[in-house]
Amino acid sequence: MLAIHIIGVALWLGSNIAMGVGSSRAEGASAETNAWWAETQGFLGRTVKNAAAVLVLVTGLVMVIDNKDEWKFSAPFVSVGFLAVIVGAVAGMAVFGPGCRKIAESFRNGDTTTATTTINKLGLVGAAESLVVVVTILFMVFKWGS
Repeated sequence: MLAIHIIGVALWLGSNIAMGVGSSRAEGASAETNAWWAETQGFLGRTVKNAAAVLVLVTGLVMVIDNKDEWKFSAPFVSVGFLAVIVGAVAGMAVFGPGCRKIAESFRNGDTTTATTTINKLGLVGAAESLVVVVTILFMVFKWGS
């Protein structure tokens, strides 16, 4: 269960990194390329990141339920884990999904100002979300607060 949990976290963080690196690589490319990349980011968010978040949540719940003596729902590292999943879900639904659609549409309509502004916003949110994931990993590995 732990291995599957770690794979889910790797997929989540790896998607964030790929999305950030891809955005910086697409900068300065054609509007068509940038629109395609925005749609690809949206796809990653809807598929890989959502699947990873569900995997992390389900395996985390199973591990806590199966290990009542060692890992409890009241443990700070478990609470931080739940918070990370909530932050990721909210970011995906409220920021990344609509943002990626807006970027693609803006590039297709020739509105590079709106596209760039939205890319920068998504970059900040993505960095913050990735930081939440990394801090959560540290809480999990070192069982801080337990």
